[in-house]
Amino acid sequence: MTKYCWPQSAISQITHEVVLYINKAWGHLLQFDFNGVLSPQAMTQYAAALYAHGAPTHTIIGFLDCTILQLAG
Repeated sequence: MTKYCWPQSAISQITHEVVLYINKAWGHLLQFDFNGVLSPQAMTQYAAALYAHGAPTHTIIGFLDCTILQLAG
């Protein structure tokens, strides 16, 4: 925010659009390790660690655009 003098929401929207573009153009080349660092067990461990350190949520699905969103559940 301070580097570009833009609100965090604008930076998040730009990041989101860039990720969509990369996925559309190059998604066929991207592979994610859903059985390793992105497995449900690993995500549960990450969520527990963040919650233990004061994060306001205990459910994490990923950190793709530097935002943390709480999900119903």
